[in-house]
Amino acid sequence: MYNGGSVQRRREEDAIFPIQHIDPSIEGRLSPGAFFEHYRLVDTETYLVYDYRDGRFLSHDDTCYRCWNHGRPCTNCVSRIAVRENRQVVKLETLGRSIFLIVTIPFGGSDRKFALEFIKNVTDDLMVADIETDGNVTAVDLVDRINELTVRHPSTGLLRKEYAERELGKLVAQWDGTSPTTLCILDIDRFKQVNDEHGHLVGDEVLARVSQLLLESAEHGGGWASRIGGDEFMLVLPSLPKDKADTLTEALEAGIAACKFQGTEPFSVTVSHGAARLDARHGSWRDLFAEADRAMYAAKQARR
Repeated sequence: MYNGGSVQRRREEDAIFPIQHIDPSIEGRLSPGAFFEHYRLVDTETYLVYDYRDGRFLSHDDTCYRCWNHGRPCTNCVSRIAVRENRQVVKLETLGRSIFLIVTIPFGGSDRKFALEFIKNVTDDLMVADIETDGNVTAVDLVDRINELTVRHPSTGLLRKEYAERELGKLVAQWDGTSPTTLCILDIDRFKQVNDEHGHLVGDEVLARVSQLLLESAEHGGGWASRIGGDEFMLVLPSLPKDKADTLTEALEAGIAACKFQGTEPFSVTVSHGAARLDARHGSWRDLFAEADRAMYAAKQARR
C-alpha cells in the first residue's frame, strides 16, 4: 500500500517508465493472479489444452478454440504466433457479448511447443477512447472488427498477403507427404487496360467481384484465398484431390469470365491461372509459389 512517499514532478517525456525501474513495493502486486482470472497451456501442434503440475503436463482432451465456440483454430492464433516467433502476444477475443484479454507467452523446452495463456474477462473494464462511431457499434463489435482486420483486407475480405504467406509456410512445413495440396495463382488479364479505359472505380468493382468469387471458391474447396498484388491472387486448397481442385479452379475461371461490368461500355474480364501440387521437391513455400507463378505466366502467354 502507498504510505505517503514524497511526490516529485518529472519531465513530460517521462510519462511512462521502464518496467525494470519499478519500485519493489509495486512489483509485489504484479503477480498473474492480480490481473488474470484463468490460465491454460496450449499445445500449438495439436491445439489441445493442458495444465502443468509438479513438472508434468496434464492433458484435458479439449481444444483451445472450443471454448470460444469456434469450429476450428482461430485464424490469428496467438499461441502459435507466440511459440513460432518466441515472443509475447496479446489479443482481445469475444464470446457472445463478453470481451476477454489474452496474454500469451512461449512455455516449455524445445521438444514441446506450448504456449501459456493468461485470460481475463475485461467486458466491464475495457475502455475505447476517441473512436467515432454511428452510435450502434459496441466494444464487442470493435474487437471483432480489429481481429478481422489483422488477417483480412477490409475492401475484399481476402487474407492479407503477409498472413497468407505465413499460413502457406506452415502448410508446407507440416505437410505429411501424402495430403493433396494445391496452390493456384490467378492474375486478371489486361487489368491495366480496364483502369485506363474505364477508370479506377470500375477497376475496383472488378477486383471486388473477382474477390467475392474467389472467396466462394475457397470456402467450397475447404481452403483460403489472398490478394497478393494489384491484380494477382492466391488460392490454397489443402486436402483436395487434384481432379476436384482442377474442376474448382476451372469453374472459378469460367465464373469470372461470365461476369458483366459497365464502364464506358459493357465489358468482361478473364483470368489466367497456374497451379502447383505440393510434393517432396518443394523445400519451402517459396518453391511451391514459384512453380505456380511460372505456370500462371505460361497460361497468360498462351492467351496472347
